[in-house]
Amino acid sequence: MAQQKAPRPKCLINHKERPDDCSHGGGLVIESAFVVSMIEDEEVEVVMYFQKYNGSWERKTYSRKGSGELMLDIASCDYTGNYFCFPYYKYLDNLKVPTGVEVETMHAKKGTSPRFRVSEMNRIDDCKGAQIVKGEVFTPNGEEVKITLFLEKKDGHWRKKDYLLVGSGSIYLDIEDCELTGKYKSKIQIMRAF
Repeated sequence: MAQQKAPRPKCLINHKERPDDCSHGGGLVIESAFVVSMIEDEEVEVVMYFQKYNGSWERKTYSRKGSGELMLDIASCDYTGNYFCFPYYKYLDNLKVPTGVEVETMHAKKGTSPRFRVSEMNRIDDCKGAQIVKGEVFTPNGEEVKITLFLEKKDGHWRKKDYLLVGSGSIYLDIEDCELTGKYKSKIQIMRAF
């Protein structure tokens, strides 16, 4: 009987945001990640690639034993918010970590157009309205984008809200209204490339 391989480890980013002190409004801050390992006390190596505004990809390597928090301390105004994460068992896996060129190819497959989606929405129970908490934005190269949200109201009309964002990542929308149905449409356009 063939021995079954343990599932690959996973790396989950706890929270990412933008630094306050970047003159162009972009950048990336990731304090830590959580590593999930099915093999206790086995060395897990995590290779991460971060896209820079000049188009290059910076590689960083981290490691820890087993599952738990992995301190990253990433804070840079040079990062667009796009990144890739490759966790593997350092001594057990035969994983070939992608090169920077392969990461560029993987990133190119995501497309050349920016995208937006609402990622967290809640119902307001007492009035049957909607709370739209945050969204996720993808920009191919960390461009500044304008997101226009059209929010459906219970009377059939639409409310419009505009947001500006630099780079890929979360955007806090902070919309709470008893008159909203929770249905939305969005438009995203590039305002400025770097």
